[in-house]
Amino acid sequence: MPNESKVQINEKKPYSETMFGIPVILLLLGLVSLLNDFSSEMILPILPFFIASLGGTAAIVGLIGGFSDALASFLKLASGYLSDKQHRKKPFIVFGYGLTSFTKMFYIFANSWPFIFFLRSFDRVGKGIREAPRDALISVVSRTHGKMFGIHRVMDTMGAILGTIATMIVIYFFGMNYQIIFVIAAVIAFISLIPLWFVKEEKEADANHLLKVDFNVLGPKLLFVLFVFGLFNLGNFTYMLFIMKAQLQFGLAEGILIVLSMYLLYNISMALFSYPVGEIYDKIGKYAIIIGFALFAITCIGFVYATSLFWLIILFIVYGLFNAFIDGNARAFISDLSKEEIRGTALGTYHFVSGIVALPSSFIAGLLWDSISPNAPFVFGFIIAIVSVLLLMFVKVEN
Repeated sequence: MPNESKVQINEKKPYSETMFGIPVILLLLGLVSLLNDFSSEMILPILPFFIASLGGTAAIVGLIGGFSDALASFLKLASGYLSDKQHRKKPFIVFGYGLTSFTKMFYIFANSWPFIFFLRSFDRVGKGIREAPRDALISVVSRTHGKMFGIHRVMDTMGAILGTIATMIVIYFFGMNYQIIFVIAAVIAFISLIPLWFVKEEKEADANHLLKVDFNVLGPKLLFVLFVFGLFNLGNFTYMLFIMKAQLQFGLAEGILIVLSMYLLYNISMALFSYPVGEIYDKIGKYAIIIGFALFAITCIGFVYATSLFWLIILFIVYGLFNAFIDGNARAFISDLSKEEIRGTALGTYHFVSGIVALPSSFIAGLLWDSISPNAPFVFGFIIAIVSVLLLMFVKVEN
């Protein structure tokens, strides 16, 4: 018996293994995200143009972006709950990434916007299945949630930068050849699955065997914060309308590389700031979220008045900074406000609430674009962001 105890004490746990001071499991999950985003971001910057070439309007672009994001968020609640209930995260992560990779093969055969609607939705099903369990797994490897999510966001965004550059290279040498872009993206998507083989998950204690989906267990403070995030996301419409607004300044033929360059700056901005703003969150908590909301308001009102390339470049950098402040820090904030045994459910609920408004958000923005003017959705986003800032100010969080 003493020998057995000694063996267990000396056994190195997967969550305790580090490299360069960073948990190995976080580096592996970050590498998967990097490669998967490399694949996705080869497609996403040119997707609104591809939809338009197939007859899609701004409202259709908003519908596709909103519905796919909403579908993903709905599934995050279910996967977060089930991963908590089964005390396992990795199977959900593997299946989710695998489904996304499989879907990317079929972009090559897309010949109508309804087909893109189907593919984009199915792609996001994979995201919905994997994200809450993955975030919950990241949250248990360290108590510095802002820092850990910041590192993951940096690796994820580095993939986005590489993907955008790869698409720009293809366009430069081959013109707007969607098929070449889709083929390369599909190959990289399957390569992204390899690091998952090395992810080892520790067995969780059966502390929550009676866990059920009950929003009351989250508590009034967390529920109010989820409401505020839901309200904010009502105005946080799809990135595709930002790209389309910038493209209005140029003709498609001569301006596509300029627009993609600005989108690249957005991703570089997000990558550069994700880690430091994660550390900022660990120091100032909710005020980092408030800063993020305010940056989105500035971005939206800026897009209303910007008419020069210089200001569009500045605004895409600010847009990236906004995402750096919100993406990882929102998940860190939810993690800090929830108990560990329900953290997957709490994160899944956060994504679920965001998903409820994702569809109307982007569709309404698209309708405002088509029926009033391309500036209307940005005014709408500005107003919602300001209200969200004011509401979050009332939340009291203990240090």
